[in-house]
Amino acid sequence: MKNLLELNAWKSLNEHFFNIKHLKMKDMFQYDEGRADKYTYELNNICFDLSKNRINFDTFSYFVDLSKSLKFHNRIPELFNGEKVNNTEDRAALHTALRAYDTIKFEEIEEERTAFLAKAKKIIADENIKHIVQLGIGGSYIGPKMVNEALHEYSNHRFTIDYIANTDNTDFEKVFTRLDIGKTIFVIASKSLSTSETQYNLNKVLERLGLSQPNEQFICLTASRERALEIGFSADNILTFCDSIGGRYSLWSSIGFTIALNIGVKQYEELLKGAEIADKHFTETEDYFQNIPFLLAYINVWYRNFFDLRAKANIPYSDALKYLPEYLQQLEMESLGKMIDKQGNKVNYATGATIFGNIGTNCQHSFFQMLHQGIDIIPVDFIAIANSDTRLLANCFAQSRALMMGQELSEVAEDEITGYNTHKFFPGNIPSNTILFDELTPSTLGTFLAIQEHKVFVQSVIWNINPFDQFGVELGKTIAKDIEPSIIAKDNHFDSSTNNLINRVKL
Repeated sequence: MKNLLELNAWKSLNEHFFNIKHLKMKDMFQYDEGRADKYTYELNNICFDLSKNRINFDTFSYFVDLSKSLKFHNRIPELFNGEKVNNTEDRAALHTALRAYDTIKFEEIEEERTAFLAKAKKIIADENIKHIVQLGIGGSYIGPKMVNEALHEYSNHRFTIDYIANTDNTDFEKVFTRLDIGKTIFVIASKSLSTSETQYNLNKVLERLGLSQPNEQFICLTASRERALEIGFSADNILTFCDSIGGRYSLWSSIGFTIALNIGVKQYEELLKGAEIADKHFTETEDYFQNIPFLLAYINVWYRNFFDLRAKANIPYSDALKYLPEYLQQLEMESLGKMIDKQGNKVNYATGATIFGNIGTNCQHSFFQMLHQGIDIIPVDFIAIANSDTRLLANCFAQSRALMMGQELSEVAEDEITGYNTHKFFPGNIPSNTILFDELTPSTLGTFLAIQEHKVFVQSVIWNINPFDQFGVELGKTIAKDIEPSIIAKDNHFDSSTNNLINRVKL
């Protein structure tokens, strides 16, 4: 495969960058009163305003040329048809099949969906059950926790739902102090059932309950049915999903069990159907100029590879979306934080950016100082809900405008304290997208999340990396298994820094 930097379309983008990199966005708006309309897109009652970016029509045009040269017309069907796009693990990536209703291609996945939703209905109907505790880490809890918080207005309020992810005993005890054990269901969510944190927490729960193996109060969500049976889970309480589902893409599978319990099966299916709307948009919109995941990906690649911007902020102006930045952080950084391409070679261009964020307006009083006046340019995705408090919306819209417009020295007087005004200069020209939901519903949330997944996929194809593996999480785990017994035995056979840290631990 030809190196990305050698493609004619990439060279054209590079030349184009040098021609427009000094343009000011506020001038673009002044010269083109229709700019906002030209770069605003809608899908399922979500507005994507991409107009406050340092782009013009030619930018997207060159990216479309690049997409054609990379044969996206083949790459997308490979993803949706179950071909082994996860080449390092020799697997497909079937998360889109989990939310397929109109076109069911994988009957086994449909059967698994039917089974876990039937189980959810049964649990909801059991008035004796009041508490749900899920044990799981990574994608097994980040997605479900985020969705349940986002859709709290749709909760049936049948249960308290808690997530125990880490091995910190503080969190464990905090959850257990408020449980009526006889009215609690423990949900173990783990694809392989080999994750050390989840194994540890399961054993701790069993010990607390005086059990040698799981009883009928335990439900297992896994791709490893045989392993679940070995551990002792009842066959009727094992809800499987396909091993071609990655953790960060798994909330659409039985890993979403606690979502279905919280908002009900009907609303959970609305979440899936909302995602299917995005899937159809992605696969059926052949004009890449109108394909939202492509456009979002183009913008990210534009800033990462040409402007050399190394970070991006996601700022939801809604407490309901307070866990969304963490979810998007995992989705993008675990998928795109790669330096090896799909042929096993080290890439010679930048790939994934650092993704961070928090809820507005809270973070306006923490890291927004750096966004406005820091040395590094950090693009922002502002995310808001149209029926929110007007003060939230005013702040959201004001921040995106302030980042774009900036403030010239001529606009401010000299400071009475310092005698100068340069500290009040805002350079502006800092790009942002604004994504505005008409309402935050299961359907619109599903659409938004699937759009984000497809954006990541487009970026991965452009960069020729595998977005569906995560070998970067393994090395530290392996070393931890070696260090833990050394902490207990005070066995020093590591580097001097690690040895000193071990010696400072008092057990």
